[in-house]
Amino acid sequence: MSWRAEYPKHSIEARVGGEGSATVDGEALRVLQIDYSGWITLSTSPAARPIYPLKATALYSPQLSRIVKFDIEVRTAGSLARESIQLKRIIRN
Repeated sequence: MSWRAEYPKHSIEARVGGEGSATVDGEALRVLQIDYSGWITLSTSPAARPIYPLKATALYSPQLSRIVKFDIEVRTAGSLARESIQLKRIIRN
């Protein structure tokens, strides 16, 4: 399964890469890996819009109905920016 989003400042394609498992707060979860690729612009000026490639991976838990980990990498002029967000705790009522 795949999908694509096109906007003036970015273009992203996503594909479900497979199934796996992740542990959050001591609980083993089944996750789907979603791989993203595309480009973004970081400028607000339409005349100077450099295009930067991006790659990202999300681990989605159907059991929790949410992303439990998200990693992104954006290559800009001369540098590489990496960020990661991870769910650390599950609180149930």
